[in-house]
Formats: sequence, C-alpha cells, structure tokens
Amino acid sequence: MKLSLPDRVTTTLHLCVQLTAAVWLLWVSNAWAFHHSWRHDLTRERTYALSEETHNYLAQLPAPVEVIVPYSFGPSTAGRLQK
Repeated sequence: MKLSLPDRVTTTLHLCVQLTAAVWLLWVSNAWAFHHSWRHDLTRERTYALSEETHNYLAQLPAPVEVIVPYSFGPSTAGRLQK
C-alpha cells in the first residue's frame, strides 16, 4: 500500500511531533531530577547509611559540616578501606 503525498506529510509531521515531545519530556524529567535529587542508601546492608549515633553527634555541632567521600572506589581504594 502506497501512501499518498498528504498521508506522507501527515505521517512525517506526526513523527516529528512525537520525537519533539519525547526529547522535551526527557529534558524536563532530567531537569526536575537535577533540582529534586534524593539520596538514600538502597543497599541491603545499609552500607552507606550513617548510624543514629552519628546523626545525633552531627546535630549537636555548632556549624554545618561538609563531608567529602569518594563515590567510585577503585581496587586500591577498596583494599585500603577494608583494612
């Protein structure tokens, strides 16, 4: 079945609109996630969670504390942390 010229134009237009909508939706969801990030420890052993004692200690400090932790552990870093 061959499509006539108006049908081709309509199909092409629908495709362009759908692609534009998909790219826009991806961009909006990415922008929303960037500004509304959440940090939860989803590991079964709660490997990256702070203990209740640590939370209480940090709450008593007079000023905010910035903690920097390497996110990607390489083989050498993982070996040092286990010791």
